[in-house]
This record gives sequence, C-alpha cells and structure tokens, in this order.
Amino acid sequence: MRDEVVRKALDAQLDRTQKVLGWAENALFEDPRSALAWVTSSSQWLAEIFTLSAGLNWTHRRVISRLEKATTKLHRDDIFQRYGELLGFPRTLERAGELQELQLGYREIWNYFRGKPNGPVCMVQQPDSEAWFKNRIVPLYDYDRRDLVNLVYSEFRFILAFIFSVAGYERTPDVVFRDTARFDGPPARWVNRYGKILHYFSTADIPDLLILAKDLLEEGRALALMNHGRRIDDPTKFRIRAV
Repeated sequence: MRDEVVRKALDAQLDRTQKVLGWAENALFEDPRSALAWVTSSSQWLAEIFTLSAGLNWTHRRVISRLEKATTKLHRDDIFQRYGELLGFPRTLERAGELQELQLGYREIWNYFRGKPNGPVCMVQQPDSEAWFKNRIVPLYDYDRRDLVNLVYSEFRFILAFIFSVAGYERTPDVVFRDTARFDGPPARWVNRYGKILHYFSTADIPDLLILAKDLLEEGRALALMNHGRRIDDPTKFRIRAV
C-alpha cells in the first residue's frame, strides 16, 4: 500500500514539475523574471521527488534539510549541490536576513483574503499573521537558513496564485508578471516584495537555471524508476496543460 501511495505521489510531482517548467520556458524570452518564478517554484516539487525516491517521508517543512538526508542516502551529493544552485545558494543564503520581506508581506496581505472564498486557508481562518509566522516560519531561522530560503520563494509564488484567483484568473499566467500592473493595494505590494527577492538572481543566469531544473527533473525520473518502478512518459515532451 505504501509503495502505491509513493508511486502516485511521484507521478503527481513529476507531472507537475514538467508542467511548470514548460510554463517557465514559455515565459523566458518575454519576461525572464516570470520564468524564474516558475523555476524556483519547481524546487519544492523536485525536492519531494528526490526525498520520496530515497524512501523518506515527505513534509513541507524543512524541505532542504530532508533533501540533504535523501541525497546522502542515495549517495548523490552532486544532486544536492546542483539543487542549491537552483535556489541561488550561496548568494541567497547570504541575504537570508533580508527575507523578512515575507513577514512584512504577510502583514499587508493577510486581511485582503477575508471573506473571499478562494483565499489561503490560514489567511481566511486566522485573525492575523503574527502567531502563524511565529510558529511556522521563525523556527526555520534558528534551524537552517537553507530551509528558510526555500520556503520564502515557494510561499511568495503560492500566495500570488490566490491573488490571481481572486482577480478572476483560472490559473497564474505563464508570464507571471505581465498582468500584475493591474493590481493595487495589498496585492500590488505583495508583487513588489516578490519582485525584490527575485532580483537576488542575475537575469543572465535564468536560462541556465531553467536548464538545470530540467536536468534535475530527469534525474528525478531516473531515480523514481530505479527505486519505485514508475512508468515514465517520454521525458523530451514538455506537454503544457491548463490547470
């Protein structure tokens, strides 16, 4: 039973990662920062693929710490080093203290989702961001800043998806930042804070980061097949499907 659950999870995350990297490819030439948003988002699912392939349980907390254990178990420290490049290590680690942008952004956006049926559960149900941030985010500062960097980049894109949903979009556009100029108030400030941390990356590096993410995806496919007997679609086909 567990093997079947793991195989289904691997299927889902391999397909999801392939999909978002296709969106990154679509966005690359029009707006490299939009491509970067998808590439950094893919890091979350790539980590899950490697962690599950190593036979470890998955958790959305302390993603990088668990990934390090997984790649050590797989005797693939090279994967862990390349994964760090995907998140801009060591440059983003050196600026991790500046990632308080997330806390400030939470304070600004939290009440925006009140009364809206398609907002993030935590923001709809809890009165303010302070307790949630203290319990869920602050411990990462003390434990491992690599986990903090991963969470911040994932969370900014995740909340932006809800902003687009409230604005009437079926999903986040491939070119993420093309339509964000129409936002005002808290959504606009969220976008501005997100853009600020994306500028920790050099625009010139983004095409290579997309190639790296694709390479890591294929490493994940191979490990999934080796360890869990997954059926693999043609890895050269980046099919783009609406969600």
